[in-house]
This record gives sequence, C-alpha cells and structure tokens, in this order.
Amino acid sequence: MRTIKTGIAVALCMIFFHYTNRGTPALAALAAVFSLREDWRTSFNFGKTRIFGNSVGALLATALVLFQQLQVIHFFSKSLAFLLDKCLLSLSVIS
Repeated sequence: MRTIKTGIAVALCMIFFHYTNRGTPALAALAAVFSLREDWRTSFNFGKTRIFGNSVGALLATALVLFQQLQVIHFFSKSLAFLLDKCLLSLSVIS
C-alpha cells in the first residue's frame, strides 16, 4: 500500500508542476516521498514538523543575509550562524 501511495504522490507532483509550468518536479517529488509515513496522521504530523522547521530555517537565513548585506556587525552574524548551526545540528541528532 505504501508503494501505491508513493506513486500517487509523485504523480500528483509531476502533474501539478506540468500544468503550472513550475520547472522540474524532482525536489517536490523527493519531499513527497520522504514525508510519506505509515498512515495519514503520521504523515500529516511529519509534514507539519517539516514545514515548521523549514520556515524557521528560512527566517534565520534571511535575517543572517540581511545582517551581512547591511554590514551590521559582520563578526556577530558569522558567530551567530556558527552557533545556530551547532545548536540545530545537535537538536537534529537528539530527535
């Protein structure tokens, strides 16, 4: 059953990308495959966690890029990026 769900998810990604002219659906198809779990509830919770994690990462990356472009304490932004990288890496190892 999981193979059928994976095939349907990849096919839907490919159809969506084809009709919206968004380019190649490779990353979306990979995300769909990695997000599929044993049942619907587990897949949904995993997807919510992924969206939250990606959103936090995008916000932090945007803030760091803005700090670097504005030349506001260049050393601080590099140090903060290093510390965040180590903290997030240790959190991902824990979970």
